[in-house]
Amino acid sequence: MSFRVTQSLSADAANRQVQATFAKLFRSQQTLSSGKKVSKPSDDPSSIGRLLQFKERSRELERFERNAGEGRAFVDSSASFLEDVSARIIDARVNVIQGITGSLTQSDRDTIATTLDGIIEDMVSLANSRVANRYVFAGTASDRQPYRLVTDPSGAQRVQYDGNSDRLVAEVGPGVQAAFNVPGELIFGAGPRGATTFSGLTGVASGTGTDNGTGTDQLILSHGVTSYGGGGLAPGASSPALDTVLGGSHLVHVKITSGSSSGLVSLNGGPDFAFQLSDADLKVVGPDGETAFLDLRGVISPMDADVSLSATGSYSLDGGATSSPIDFTSANQQVVDSHTGAILNLDSTAVRRAGNETVSFGAFGLFDALISLRDGLRNVGTDGSLPADDLKRLNGSLAELDKSHDRMLSQLGVLGGLSARLQNAEVSLGDLGVRLAELTSKIEDVDLAEAVIALQQNETAYQSALLVTSRVNELSLLNFI
Repeated sequence: MSFRVTQSLSADAANRQVQATFAKLFRSQQTLSSGKKVSKPSDDPSSIGRLLQFKERSRELERFERNAGEGRAFVDSSASFLEDVSARIIDARVNVIQGITGSLTQSDRDTIATTLDGIIEDMVSLANSRVANRYVFAGTASDRQPYRLVTDPSGAQRVQYDGNSDRLVAEVGPGVQAAFNVPGELIFGAGPRGATTFSGLTGVASGTGTDNGTGTDQLILSHGVTSYGGGGLAPGASSPALDTVLGGSHLVHVKITSGSSSGLVSLNGGPDFAFQLSDADLKVVGPDGETAFLDLRGVISPMDADVSLSATGSYSLDGGATSSPIDFTSANQQVVDSHTGAILNLDSTAVRRAGNETVSFGAFGLFDALISLRDGLRNVGTDGSLPADDLKRLNGSLAELDKSHDRMLSQLGVLGGLSARLQNAEVSLGDLGVRLAELTSKIEDVDLAEAVIALQQNETAYQSALLVTSRVNELSLLNFI
């Protein structure tokens, strides 16, 4: 059976051809105007999956590259702040060296100490530097100020660290993290702990335990009650307030002849002091400066003997806010500073006199060293010369400042290494991004020359279809007569 082609069928076929060629022309126009040959899944179903993966990967690389760039900016700013800190340390050192010159007056040293006050404040400010509202030296606690200059009720000043020792990290690759900070504790904190030392003549020594304080502190050894082992001796009226003897290893030698009302008395083999049997408050000083006030009215002549003396006492490491009775038999007695929590282990077995001891904990941070130097300059004698023990202590604190400076410079080098790593990551990520963009472009972007040719071909096809359609539609009965 034959199939008859009617005029209507021819017209419909021609119209469909026009629509098809127009659709191709329209797509060519869209492709050329947008520059994209794949803009929706139906454009190229086989390529759309890879294209979406490439775009997701590209966004991920951009995020990693941004993290690396921001981290590097943070590191470089931190390094710049530390360079300023280093300059202030050098200024402080120059001033301290000038201050320990023996020819200076105490007024000169006080002026230098005031200069150090300003340097300490400047350095606290630098230690609290911020980048984009993040404190750079606070560890991961970067939302709060890490350093505070604190004055304890005892008048002692210290710089307190409120940050932590953790590292800030940035994700610079799948499962790859890079640190971009150095916690302030590693920069301004104490280095390896050495031996704790004492400056005075009380006889106290370091115990067997491990101390945890840093810098310097003041240990106060106070006299309590003096007792005598016979001989008619008793504490004088000034004994409770002014005696400096401590412990039970003291001897008072009394010598008075029969029938005499006067004699000689000495403490611990020191110089003889003349006395009258009517003396109720005689001051006697031993060879190491220890002092006892004696009531000699009970002495009976004749006498030429040693009388034992013992005295209780107490320790305080926080300016008297708290105190602990001295255990003169203990080789490791602990005393705690209630303001800082510092623990000091003491050997009390050789304690012989009351007084103040400057304790050097053997672990100095940068601020510890500066405060120790400042206070040391203020507390020396006023006769224009520096006592030997003060000079030794100041030189020791200066050496600790140099060690702290070296540790800070070492961490500055660490920051340089972090910056280099982040920069390398940034460059590598940028290169990967370029390569990924090229791969994406091959799938997504149009080839201009090919697109122009396709447009021209589709225009020709469309025009041809229109021409054919118009001729088909012009046919009438007259064409067949």
